[in-house]
Amino acid sequence: MCGSALAFFTAAFVCLQNCQRGPASFLQAAWVFSLVLGLGQSEDNRCASSNVASCARCLALGPECGWCVQEDFISGGSKNERCDTVSNLIIKGCSVDSIEYPPVRVIIQSENEINTQVTPGEVSIQLRPGAEANFMMKIHPLKKYPVDLYYLVDVSASMHNNIEKLNSVGNDLSRKMAFFSHDFRLGFGSYVDKTVSPYISIHPERIHNQCSDYNLDCMPPHGYIHVLSLTENITEFEKAVHRQKISGNIDTPEGGFDAMLQAAVCESHIGWRKEAKRLLLVMTDQTSHLALDSKLAGIVVPNDGNCHLRNNVYVKSTT
Repeated sequence: MCGSALAFFTAAFVCLQNCQRGPASFLQAAWVFSLVLGLGQSEDNRCASSNVASCARCLALGPECGWCVQEDFISGGSKNERCDTVSNLIIKGCSVDSIEYPPVRVIIQSENEINTQVTPGEVSIQLRPGAEANFMMKIHPLKKYPVDLYYLVDVSASMHNNIEKLNSVGNDLSRKMAFFSHDFRLGFGSYVDKTVSPYISIHPERIHNQCSDYNLDCMPPHGYIHVLSLTENITEFEKAVHRQKISGNIDTPEGGFDAMLQAAVCESHIGWRKEAKRLLLVMTDQTSHLALDSKLAGIVVPNDGNCHLRNNVYVKSTT
């Protein structure tokens, strides 16, 4: 059976090459392939058994189905007989030019994109249900890719020892990052929690110094403060960290998610670059409050996801 099928395919292929090529050459080739493959197997024909009466529904059945639009095809028959495999439609007398059988098309818009790590960047694919398309993608990781790293630090009182260690991070990190990028920038911001009870103490003696229990001189609590925009100046980063004071609150979870959102969406304040890898590094020793925790303070309006910095201070922490 395999030998006879191969002989038939060879003869049919020679015939196709000798015949005049036209718009129907694709369907002629498809018919030969389907007929040859059909010599050695039999399976259910969902195209013909579906009894669909429209071209669109027929083509949606699968990539093997075609629709005959020839007016005199099967005179007196019903519309549902027009849906079948390409080979069956041709055997029934439908001309190749009258068969609707959209092929898979893959169009590569451009393979010469500049400053991109993946090519092609734009591909147009025409498919129908059940069909498959293949195309090659090339990935070229850029060496020394630009990197923006923003430190978001929990400055509640329990973090005072960790913040002292952060002073030495600037030089160490810049040296290590030089192996990955020659265009590396650092930024810095701090957060504590919402500045209302029960998250902070509103007692007059503690409202301006939340960490008196630690014998530290603290700055007032805050939801989020953007301290230093992204910069290549490592010395400036170290000075900003060195000047940073501890603050404090009462409950164990912190307001980390509020601060993270502001650091992410306030792009112009932070200085995020479009072309750089953006890294947001959160330093904390506690978990963060979750949605609806703010109901404890009577705050019921959901976060709108927008930037709300005024003079680099988050002003929507209590609303």
